[in-house]
Amino acid sequence: FSAVFFSGYALKRIGKLIAALIGIVFILLQILSYYGYITVDQDKITNDVQNMFSSSEWLEGLQGKTMTVLTYNLPAGGGFAAGFVLGFKIG
Repeated sequence: FSAVFFSGYALKRIGKLIAALIGIVFILLQILSYYGYITVDQDKITNDVQNMFSSSEWLEGLQGKTMTVLTYNLPAGGGFAAGFVLGFKIG
């Protein structure tokens, strides 16, 4: 149970780190764009992101596949899920 708890805890910490890195990259792109070093096609980005997330099937499929892989061949898959969620919430 403790290994699963720490898996959830670590995943949440890694998620926060990734979110921070994405924010830093966004800020750097905005600075470069402001000073004229790059030109960002905002309309193309908006269209591409909207098309990618227009279907909730993509996100639901990702969530289902993740839990399937993480609980594969475990005798106590319910215990894994509970420990993982608890670690994720506390982390």
